[in-house]
Amino acid sequence: MKRIMCLILSFLLAAAMGCSSSASFFDTIDAARSSFVIAGYEEGLVTVWSLPKGADQAAKEALLKALSRETGAEIRDRVTNAAEPFYAVYLTTRERKDINLGWEKEVMAFPDGTLRKDSIDFPALLKDYGYEVTGEYERRPAAYAGFYWFLKKENGWRTEYLEEVPVEAAGDVTLELIPDEKQPGRLNGVMKNRGTEDYEYGIFDGQPDFDLYLKENGVSYRIPPLPGVVKGSIGHGGLLPAGKETERTYDISAFFGNLPPGDYLLTDSGAAGTFSVNAEGVMESGH
Repeated sequence: MKRIMCLILSFLLAAAMGCSSSASFFDTIDAARSSFVIAGYEEGLVTVWSLPKGADQAAKEALLKALSRETGAEIRDRVTNAAEPFYAVYLTTRERKDINLGWEKEVMAFPDGTLRKDSIDFPALLKDYGYEVTGEYERRPAAYAGFYWFLKKENGWRTEYLEEVPVEAAGDVTLELIPDEKQPGRLNGVMKNRGTEDYEYGIFDGQPDFDLYLKENGVSYRIPPLPGVVKGSIGHGGLLPAGKETERTYDISAFFGNLPPGDYLLTDSGAAGTFSVNAEGVMESGH
């Protein structure tokens, strides 16, 4: 009975610390298929691109164990001022899905957005497992789910890591964005077709098909969605007749989280509208 109680207490303690979720994640990794490439990032550039030398199955299993053994309690408060260098580890799941872990200082970021305390010493890991550093590459981790929390700062974004994207709005279709006073984090939009032809717009799983960009110094930077957030897969087109308008709702916080201060551009099937976030984190209509 005493042993059973100890096991129950151990289980509850592990659950409280968030360890079981971490362990189950590493159980999904296929060591044989994973490349275990480790990349180090600083000031938006890859400064370390490392490949394991002669990694057989046993070596890969040992490496996977090394990555998982130091992962501890979940961090509830999100990192907003992460410290470089950042690291990424390339892994493959048993379902043959390529994913990556993000790491900074003592924080491991998982693909679903979970952050956990972690004491891995990556420079030592590279040495202990015989990694070969192959040089410097210009790659940006904006698309990596693990890096999302590291790219945000209290007063803005690390634009050196964001993807620059030229955005051309549909000239005859305008989009006015107004913050929802009753539901912070949402924008209400009015899309107007001022042209002479009907305009088609997209809807996926009942949600507008929209993208978000940061506008800074005349450059548009694509904002990555929250880790684990996937746009709808079932889509259809809506039709906006010439001279007509339609109302749209955009749940910014659900797809992109709480945005840092800045000027933003939202595109919905080609139509574009602007808004800003002030120093208090409150969304305001664009000018």
